[in-house]
Amino acid sequence: MSFILLWNYLLFALIIHYARHSWATIARNKCRISKSDVDECLNHVITENRIADIYIEKDWSFIDDANRKVLDYVLSQKTVTIP
Repeated sequence: MSFILLWNYLLFALIIHYARHSWATIARNKCRISKSDVDECLNHVITENRIADIYIEKDWSFIDDANRKVLDYVLSQKTVTIP
């Protein structure tokens, strides 16, 4: 693997990492989404529920609602221009 490909991969991974942190922080602190819902939205696996989750059909509607709240919050913020 060339240095440029490796650099691009690492940069992309870092951007995704910070994007997930930013999304979680905004969801919890600004939009008041519960921690358990933030975990679910980030696709975290809760060990004690892992087996039950195999049998339960995934409901994406509350994840869609959480994403909408975060997007609405971010898009409603005023941008600051630095002179």
